[in-house]
Amino acid sequence: MNIEFDKIESYVINKIFTAMPLNEAVIFREQYNNRQNINRKVDTCGWYAHFCIPNEVKKIANTNTLHIGDVVMPVAGMETGIGFILHISDGYISCLESYTYGEYLPASIPINFANGAMKLTAKSG
Repeated sequence: MNIEFDKIESYVINKIFTAMPLNEAVIFREQYNNRQNINRKVDTCGWYAHFCIPNEVKKIANTNTLHIGDVVMPVAGMETGIGFILHISDGYISCLESYTYGEYLPASIPINFANGAMKLTAKSG
């Protein structure tokens, strides 16, 4: 597979952050920027990127478990693209889940961030 996971994950996560209230986005962005090892598990229909956030990085108070999702990235050659869910546990970002809608991940995913060419949309219905 020739997929630039880091670039895709960074783009998707930052787009998710832009849709959040500013005070939460600032904290989650700091967590993402200070993440340590990423444990990535890839299969034929998606991948999980698990993040390790140091305890000294600020967390969102009063947050147990959240799942921010229904975000879709169109991919050339795929009918429905790739969906994403950002998992938050105990006030920290913990995992970015990606998945297809019954399709296999392509061998490569062309990335073009120029002029908004790669757009994320909310999955309807």
